[in-house]
Amino acid sequence: MANTPWKTNDWFVSEWNYAPEVTKDFKFAKNIKVHDITLRDGEQQTGVILTKLDGDARGGAALSIRAVTGKPIKLVGLGEKLDARSKTVPVALVQGDIDQGVKWNPAFQQRTVDIYRDLSLQAAASGPLELVIWPESATPFFFQDGGPLADEVTSVPRRSGVELLFGSPAYRVENRQYRYLDSAFLLSRKGKVLGRSDKIHLVPFGEYVPLKRFLPFVDKLVVGIGDFSPGTVSPLPMDGHKIGVLVCYEAIFPELAREYVRMGSDLLVNITNDAWFGDSSAPYQLLAMARFRAVENRVWLARAANTGISALIAPSGVITVRSSIFKRLALRGRVGLGARPTLYTRTGDLLPVLALILSLWWLVRTRRRFVRT
Repeated sequence: MANTPWKTNDWFVSEWNYAPEVTKDFKFAKNIKVHDITLRDGEQQTGVILTKLDGDARGGAALSIRAVTGKPIKLVGLGEKLDARSKTVPVALVQGDIDQGVKWNPAFQQRTVDIYRDLSLQAAASGPLELVIWPESATPFFFQDGGPLADEVTSVPRRSGVELLFGSPAYRVENRQYRYLDSAFLLSRKGKVLGRSDKIHLVPFGEYVPLKRFLPFVDKLVVGIGDFSPGTVSPLPMDGHKIGVLVCYEAIFPELAREYVRMGSDLLVNITNDAWFGDSSAPYQLLAMARFRAVENRVWLARAANTGISALIAPSGVITVRSSIFKRLALRGRVGLGARPTLYTRTGDLLPVLALILSLWWLVRTRRRFVRT
């Protein structure tokens, strides 16, 4: 009876394999959706997922399936909605699809701003919004210096009445030296800067040269290599909540997302420019890794990518909306605000470190035993 769905009362079961003469007995809470049940030889179950639908059911829920062997199989579900939050906000992810070959060409700066402005205003006109997100380095100029292009960017939240988060290169001056940054700015509905978050994990040999003092020739070998400086963990304020911004490949670092959540971030945002990778598997791999950051900290994550894949990721890891790659669009959806406590948020990598120490101790002890014998 492979892949044969059936219904009874408020339950729905699908995709189960080889369960001859299975009887069905439902005696538990209503409003539970059951899917991906696999029975092997009528005895053992694998790949079980129970998801609660709407309703007031609380606590655990179970489904008992008794096969011809007479042995009951109990499947226990979660008693809470992992993705539900008391406050949700509508957001738009703007995917400009700017070709890497012209992205930093000064002659294309105006066209870039026009693309992001028009897509943002179209998204705002199609329904209520509270936040518009542009990708990493969406403005290929120093926004902090002001000027006509910067004024056009600030006009977007003023005209739409929606806060705007976008990527832009930035700099600070220390000891009369310029320190360049890969940053994200948050603008209020009136176009005022609410805060700036700077990239922390820089790309080796892409944004900085490791051990540059000993490798002075490297920047001469790689075209376009930058000399960026790292920032610090600085969540951005948004209407009484906080946003943790992960720039580019920072979404692959679990400890960084954890630190943003520990500092009160209610939403994680990953802005990135994956145009470097072209038509490859990299955008899909990076999206897959970003999902883990949402699951580890039970927090919503919004991902805006220049050429895709842009997506909204729920705390359960489910992608609620996503884009295709190399498409110019604005993607709308809702995200919940607030993170829930998890073991990883509390302890970080403590358990893996302890497991590594225990493994090393066991290897050393085993080796000594073999040496003695």
